[in-house]
Amino acid sequence: MGQKNTMYLAEKEEELANLLSGLGLKRNVAEVIVFLAKTPRVTSREIDRETNLRHSEVAAVIHYLKKQGWIKSQEHKATSRGRPVNIYELAKPIAEIVNSIEKEKIKKTNDQLQLIQKLRKCVSLSYDSALFQSQTPICGETNEKIKRGHPPDNKYRQIALSPKENITLFNIP
Repeated sequence: MGQKNTMYLAEKEEELANLLSGLGLKRNVAEVIVFLAKTPRVTSREIDRETNLRHSEVAAVIHYLKKQGWIKSQEHKATSRGRPVNIYELAKPIAEIVNSIEKEKIKKTNDQLQLIQKLRKCVSLSYDSALFQSQTPICGETNEKIKRGHPPDNKYRQIALSPKENITLFNIP
């Protein structure tokens, strides 16, 4: 059985891959980004070989990276017979990729903070005695699951999140 080439990341490259995956990127994606940063203009076969990923995993990573706009490809005609080969390279420097990740994380965090603010508002409204007796939702739209015949337990008040993350607070008598 032949020995397979495996990419051995230097300490700095390993740290970069760990940091990228710590930010939420899949480990495969982080390793391919690091590999492309150190070895520009490579084929998917070279990525397979050097990162020790299967072809299907590399194809999925390439699809994700293209969708993010982080890599570009160029078709290169084979020197002999056969299909043309795609050559891949980073479309942006890693610093710009990190900026993109940062913007995405800030947006998600701000969205979650807005939900927390809505939740606080709904919870503070729920203790108003006039609203406490109400059978209608206090905040937001009603939850589709409850509309479809899954009533909340009659003993408890329920906070339900809709698929669109709208908060609904129900008063149960």
